[in-house]
Amino acid sequence: MGMSVLSALFGAALALLALSGINRGTLVLNEQADVLSLTDQLDRLSSRAGALENEVEALRARLDALEGLTVRVAEMETGLKNLDAALDTLEADAAALGERTEALAADMEAVRAAAVRFDAFLNGLRALLAESESTPQPARTPQPTATSAPSQTPIARPSRTPRPSATATPRG
Repeated sequence: MGMSVLSALFGAALALLALSGINRGTLVLNEQADVLSLTDQLDRLSSRAGALENEVEALRARLDALEGLTVRVAEMETGLKNLDAALDTLEADAAALGERTEALAADMEAVRAAAVRFDAFLNGLRALLAESESTPQPARTPQPTATSAPSQTPIARPSRTPRPSATATPRG
């Protein structure tokens, strides 16, 4: 067994000598310019990958929020369409009300004209009554009429008055 340990140590020393020759006399593997450059590049790419992952997560969160907004925007568009329809209805109602108001104004004008005519009639009637009360009307003189010749006045003659008698009641 001693020999096998010795040969293992001798093999390890030989491997280390070969490595030292490859690495320009040193056994540290990470000190070569290429390895250090690759390590720096790996660190930069790793940090860049982490930053990109954070950006992706932020974008994913924003996308989820936007997807929620899409539903809300669709609901708002539907609500706006309903409001437009209601507004159209209100505009039509307002137009109809305007027409009715114009018709009512025309009717009111006709009523005003009739009231003016009626007031004029009443004023004329008042003036006529006042005029007839203030001026006396000449009294009419009766015209003589022809009378017939006098005749004898009729006189009532006595008559027989019936006497009350008992009425027979049927029995039966």
